[in-house]
Amino acid sequence: MSYGEQLENAAAALARAYVALRDSEPDPDARASAALARARLYRSLERQAVVLGSLHASDLAAEADLPRQYESLLAKRRPIAVLTIGLRHAAASTIAANDVIRIDPPTAGAVAVALREAHQALRAAGDILISNTGAQTAPGERHQPLTADGIALLAGAGRSDNLAALASLAAAASEIDVRLARWMWPEDAPTGLRSLLAAAEEDAWQTKSSPLHDTAVLLAAGGDPQRAPILGMAPAPPVDDPQRWSHPSSAHDCVQAIDAARSWLVRRGDELTVDQLADAARAALAITRYLGYLYTHLGSGGEELPMAVDAAARPWRGALQAVAELRSPIPDHGDRGTLSTAIAGAAAWLRGQLRPDGQWRSRESWMANPTDRVAWWNTAGQITARMPDLADLLHQAVDVSRARGGVLAMTVQVGARSVHWRPALAEHRSYRALAKALANAAKHGRVLAAVVGVQPRPGLEAARTAHRAASALPAKPAELAGQWYPQQAGMAEPTAPAGRPRSPGTPGQGRTR
Repeated sequence: MSYGEQLENAAAALARAYVALRDSEPDPDARASAALARARLYRSLERQAVVLGSLHASDLAAEADLPRQYESLLAKRRPIAVLTIGLRHAAASTIAANDVIRIDPPTAGAVAVALREAHQALRAAGDILISNTGAQTAPGERHQPLTADGIALLAGAGRSDNLAALASLAAAASEIDVRLARWMWPEDAPTGLRSLLAAAEEDAWQTKSSPLHDTAVLLAAGGDPQRAPILGMAPAPPVDDPQRWSHPSSAHDCVQAIDAARSWLVRRGDELTVDQLADAARAALAITRYLGYLYTHLGSGGEELPMAVDAAARPWRGALQAVAELRSPIPDHGDRGTLSTAIAGAAAWLRGQLRPDGQWRSRESWMANPTDRVAWWNTAGQITARMPDLADLLHQAVDVSRARGGVLAMTVQVGARSVHWRPALAEHRSYRALAKALANAAKHGRVLAAVVGVQPRPGLEAARTAHRAASALPAKPAELAGQWYPQQAGMAEPTAPAGRPRSPGTPGQGRTR
């Protein structure tokens, strides 16, 4: 499932919880399980907001005077910090109370079940996010992104839209607290659960009257959640076992194989060899031809399509011609690493579906009904969206390899008949041709995407655009993201914020059901 699909699941579960709160409160155990699910849900939202908002630790400092903290951040025009602090304090009392009593009752009741499902979906979305951006293993350490999508996200590509998608869920959660604030009824609970339910009630009451909801609505309106690049983000594919991608068995596997090739270039692009680059260019050329065949029969692109497909394929041919005059210092002897295996596997799957015997299959054989048409349109679109970034990553990786002496060019000494292979200079004719071909492959791949109405997946180009102040890319994409993403010194758990005053005497005295 993609990040966007998990957010949809979370939104549906929150809606069910909101409706279920119309019923009378269930037994204390069910209320306690709902309280814990609510706290975990807010913690998942907070952790994702930290990444999407590129926050400093100083933005999240815990202060006893919460209203003054909000006022200060609003004056500094930092609504994302206001949102994140609001999400943190929304669960602070509940977490502190449960750290003392340490219970985990079984989930019971419609409200608890719905909130638990919302939390599980948000936790899965957070796992997808971290699998792309990389986790900080200790305070102050940099994120080490594992995909080009992660690099672009950390650089701020589509940040307002990404934040809008998450903030809309935060707004929905805070609206639930309006009903939940008078639902916990700690007075009716056994002594062992009373403190937890009182803390959850306090949290819900605090959230109901805090700027959290208004700030979430503000951020949700500040972008277009439906256009958020993060919605299409998938879990980072594993790249340590090349054979996993040798024989894709479905359209999903085919797209995942291309993602595995891209992810390998992010993680280990400095190991790229000339032979691997040739394999990738050969497969990319074939994939572009298959995309042209698909779009022609899907009726997409109009009169501009043939020219756009030809322009997208031509640079890959140029790259193959250029690498024929280059080599790596150590031949790979037919090594089939993840890059070569995955991209070749994707091309082979498309060939098996569209041209298994060297002849194009008839349109009716692979698109017999409207369902097939939609499926092929989605598959073609997902592949098209990834091809420009594949070219960008190859261009980045071969440049790093050349700078380290990993690309050799053929030279002929004057007056001699012998041929020598020396480290290629950036000005060498063959290397210049290769670099230009890869740059044009990315450029014309984006043109093809525009012609067929597909939004390219964010990658290196989106990161460069989002970070215009950078004069040049560093050697590794991981270092690139490390420069862009601000450091964190860790986040201490805040003390429970001061809640609404209670009247002396029995807790909750004077309330009516």
